Amino acid sequence: MAVAPDWMLGVLMGVGGMIGMYAGARTQKFIPAKLIKWILAFILTGGRYILSFWFNRIQEIQTLVSLCF
Repeated sequence: MAVAPDWMLGVLMGVGGMIGMYAGARTQKFIPAKLIKWILAFILTGGRYILSFWFNRIQEIQTLVSLCF
């Protein structure tokens, strides 16, 4: 099954990433290093829990689908 890429979405994501990269580089010097470390720790820890939740859900769905067919 072939699916065409959504070019507009890709361009918007790229532009948003570039804006975020430049904005982060510009504002980094005004934010204390300790605060940046806390923010990164929060993002990585929260991301870990979110990913584990979704991967567990995906495994449950795959199990249910395999039981149905």
